[in-house]
Amino acid sequence: MVSKLEAAIADVEEDLAKARSAGNEKKVRELEENLASRQQFLEMARKASADFSS
Repeated sequence: MVSKLEAAIADVEEDLAKARSAGNEKKVRELEENLASRQQFLEMARKASADFSS
């Protein structure tokens, strides 16, 4: 699960870089929100995984 989230975050970061390069501010805002949500979820998943394996 964590590795899938990390891959998804990498994809969003790539799309975000493209949107920034293109100057698409609307898309940048959408992707930044998406990225923040996924990063928060990733942190929760990492903590849950660490708790589970302890």
